[in-house]
Amino acid sequence: MAGSSFQEVFSPIGIGQAVTEFVASRTYRIGVFGGKERPVEKIPSGVDRIKHETLFERTPSGWAFQDEKLPHLLSAQILGGEYVFKPFGEEKKIKEVDLHGNPKAYRTISVCCVQDALIQYISLKKLAEDLDDKFSDNSFAYRPKRSVATASRRVVRLLESGWTWVGESDIKSFFDEVNHQILRETLERKLPTEPREFIDLLESFYTARRVKARRIKRFGGLHRLPVGFPYDKISCDRTKGLPQGGALSGILANLILDDFDHFFDEEQPELRFVRYADDFLILAKCREKASQGLELARSRLAPLKLALHPKKTFVSSAYSGFQFIGHHFRARRGEEALITIRKKNLDRRYRMLEDIFETGLLRGRCPCQVRSTLFHKAVGMYSRKSPGSEPMIRSWVAFFSGINDTSQLRELDAWIRSRFRAYQRDFQRQGGELCNTCRATMGILPISYTRLYYLLKRARY
Repeated sequence: MAGSSFQEVFSPIGIGQAVTEFVASRTYRIGVFGGKERPVEKIPSGVDRIKHETLFERTPSGWAFQDEKLPHLLSAQILGGEYVFKPFGEEKKIKEVDLHGNPKAYRTISVCCVQDALIQYISLKKLAEDLDDKFSDNSFAYRPKRSVATASRRVVRLLESGWTWVGESDIKSFFDEVNHQILRETLERKLPTEPREFIDLLESFYTARRVKARRIKRFGGLHRLPVGFPYDKISCDRTKGLPQGGALSGILANLILDDFDHFFDEEQPELRFVRYADDFLILAKCREKASQGLELARSRLAPLKLALHPKKTFVSSAYSGFQFIGHHFRARRGEEALITIRKKNLDRRYRMLEDIFETGLLRGRCPCQVRSTLFHKAVGMYSRKSPGSEPMIRSWVAFFSGINDTSQLRELDAWIRSRFRAYQRDFQRQGGELCNTCRATMGILPISYTRLYYLLKRARY
């Protein structure tokens, strides 16, 4: 797609060729270490309940539209500036629980229709081609070859270079508060060579109507909506914000904050800046400069109609420790800065694992079944893009692969081993009968988080 124009990308041929790439980008060869793998397409259907198997069909060369006229129709609508995204279906996912395991905070995820997901995929590739090289080097979210681990390493290098006063903050309700008029003006300014129809297409994405989660919940969830569900009649306008979960939301977030990033990169030589999505750090060599940096951030966000979160904005010494993107950082004199897992994230993992043991006893699950559940919760999604390609692990451990102190993981492993042995005893005391697999694997303990961490560090999986 490099160098392709808007007309080429969204021509009938361009849209048709993108189908195979789109489905491939959502296809994973799921399996266990050394076990049999199977291809799985993870493409959720939206409020129209049209599945990707209905819209596309397999061909000897990949995937194609079942209706040969559809790419021509989509191309005419997009190039004519008439394409309109269907409403997003919203679902609430638990973001945080209290000490008793009860939901404390939720995150609203927006799910689009399969056809709209394809248009998002094509638009994202086009935008990334135009914009990624122009983004700040200190912005790490929603960009290729950048991750939480790369952001963590950048923070460590800055701490070791003497930038040990840290102003940490969070943009309050960022994805819900993005102003549509300001975003439109930013798109026109940052994409001066793109036709108005492309800007209109992007605007159609972030202004798409939505079906609120409380309405969908009445049916038991998005996947249980009946075919022919009258979503247009109960959808409502999106007057501000970006659809969380949309493929385009991340790059549009980076776009609207691009001037904010470059301000600290180019105009503040006494400060250092690191941003991951709506979380950012401003590092300085004295407290006063770090405090001034936060005030500058507040004043630069005001024209965008955004604000800092008052409860998550403060200045601290790196030697006392601070938190960023789920990690805890602490500078040490004469040594490498320490990166560990934030206590809140670790406690959440303990609660989730305890729920597995408690639920297993209530439902009378064999120890081998519980061991299998523990394995899959540790490994997460183990997958390959294609046979012979490098395996990937999307898991809790992979997210924290940038830590440099494994004592928390070793303690977690010890707790799991102790808890699993107790589960085996409790299962038999309750009259549970061990299956043949349980007897054959009685001495095998659940997977080690520490071992998985080192496998990831060595890039073996």
